[in-house]
Amino acid sequence: MANCYICETELNKDNSSNEHIILNACGGRLTSNDLLCVKCNSEIGEKIDAILAKQTNDLANLLLIKRHRGEAQSIRAEHVSTGREFYLEYGGKPIAVKPHIEIEDIEKGKKISIKARSRSELKKILTGLKRNYPQLNVEDALGKAKHFREYLDEPLNFDTMIGGSDVLPSIVKIAINFYLLKGGDRKYIKDLIPYLKGESEMKVAISHHPQDAIYIPGDEVSHVLYIEGNPDEGILYAYVELYNVHNFLVLLNQNYDGPKIKTNYIFDVLQSVELNRNVYLEYGKEYILETLKKGDLGSVKSVQKAFQRVLNIAKERQWNKSKDDSIKNAMKNSFEKYPEGTPITEKMLNEFIDELMNDIGPLLR
Repeated sequence: MANCYICETELNKDNSSNEHIILNACGGRLTSNDLLCVKCNSEIGEKIDAILAKQTNDLANLLLIKRHRGEAQSIRAEHVSTGREFYLEYGGKPIAVKPHIEIEDIEKGKKISIKARSRSELKKILTGLKRNYPQLNVEDALGKAKHFREYLDEPLNFDTMIGGSDVLPSIVKIAINFYLLKGGDRKYIKDLIPYLKGESEMKVAISHHPQDAIYIPGDEVSHVLYIEGNPDEGILYAYVELYNVHNFLVLLNQNYDGPKIKTNYIFDVLQSVELNRNVYLEYGKEYILETLKKGDLGSVKSVQKAFQRVLNIAKERQWNKSKDDSIKNAMKNSFEKYPEGTPITEKMLNEFIDELMNDIGPLLR
């Protein structure tokens, strides 16, 4: 039987937890029931993992990452010219953060323009406005309201980040999970447990972008894990790369005397498949300790290039999903109103084309 590597409680079917080696929030699929008990996973894992999940949420959303459970959260963004705030839902659909209300003076009184997100919201707004404008006829206004689809002709801006000391415990946890999954011995990582529990400060992880590419992705977006244990130099370390953009170096043990280890895991998060590729990374002990001491954020241009590559892939995936959704909606609105089994006529095809062009046409401009 395995033991929880945090508290060393013996694990069984009642107290073991299904631990994702890489977070479910990042689309991780590799799991183990032999790492953490439910209690430790709840008290420690969820606390430190929530920070990493939040910081990687934007990429998970834009890339349409599939998880074992749940979907990426919406992204809060701002319209460039108007400053209006929107939520970008999973799938790319923008939803206004709040209704838009304009009140202007005209010769005969007031002109009120309202953009609400639903009919019920519109009624609530009108009812509230009636307190200040008693002459307002709520039912009449509701009767004149029109449903419309708004297309944004300018980009939405949002800020995204990953890094800082708060996120590093979760990265260290990923490295420990992978090391133990591959048969590593707890005694070589036990000194890191107080760090994971928030009981001590340790400089054992850092954002790290190698000058020479250690892995060159093809068309995929991937997570990369690499573990090396070298008893000749007395070093055990890990490299963690998320979405081919956010990279970290983790020192697991600087007095390592166990067996030689060199193993990696590459996971295509778009196709949800493991890739059989090589990772080219062999760091010496002196380099690792010096890097942790001085810091090494890598070339800004190389980081920007990597990020832009992933954003281009995300843009293409969003566009393809928009086309697919438009086709499905057009088919539903044009064909499903007829009885099942009705032969498709030219009129039905024209209705389908009109529906499709109404939906997708503005996106092609």
